[in-house]
Amino acid sequence: MFSETYIKMCEKAEEIQKVWHPKRGDFTYWKANIENPKLVLIYDIRDELLCTISFNEGTYHTLTKEKLIWLPRQGQLQDMLDEDYFYHAFILNEPNNILQSIYSDDGIHGSFESGEEYWLAFIMYKLYNKQWDADKQQWVRMEGNNEA
Repeated sequence: MFSETYIKMCEKAEEIQKVWHPKRGDFTYWKANIENPKLVLIYDIRDELLCTISFNEGTYHTLTKEKLIWLPRQGQLQDMLDEDYFYHAFILNEPNNILQSIYSDDGIHGSFESGEEYWLAFIMYKLYNKQWDADKQQWVRMEGNNEA
């Protein structure tokens, strides 16, 4: 469902994690322990406690936000941009052009395995002036870019 790369990209996207306000239906990743991490879905929220169900085992857990890594869906990532901006950027093909210039491929084929990876990379560039360094497994600030 979510690639290991996307999970790592989300974990390292501290800016995205900070703005997360958990909602029912959010996908998250719970590092219960190194040998047994779990993909979990939030099905209920009780004050600061998040009621989750794991995908692989179907087990229920009550957790806090701090124990989870939010894995935003493509639509949630797109919602981070101003609605007018998203519409015009899509029509003008801006995301693809920008990501192609950063990652030196066609933006959608090659560097990214999913729409979520693609849009997370675009959000991190547009809002935080960062790009994903696959070798270092982290987001790095882009030098000499005044656009973001």
